[in-house]
Amino acid sequence: MGFFDKFSDSTESVIRMARSLNADPPFGSVQENAAALRELVTKCETCTNKDGCAELLADAPELTQAPGYCVNKSTLEASRKNR
Repeated sequence: MGFFDKFSDSTESVIRMARSLNADPPFGSVQENAAALRELVTKCETCTNKDGCAELLADAPELTQAPGYCVNKSTLEASRKNR
């Protein structure tokens, strides 16, 4: 897997998890948004349960909470709409 493929997969996972949680971090400047996404993707890249995450998101398009193993759990849950 190439460099861009690796980060593309993690970016997709972050977006899918955020959507499944109805999470939408507040918008800031372009630089702030890029930094926030970069941090989420970088953390996701360290996940040790990528297969489990992919299965969870495939089976449960809507979640009430992020799984305990999600390295972005606190950030995504803090930005949920209609908490």
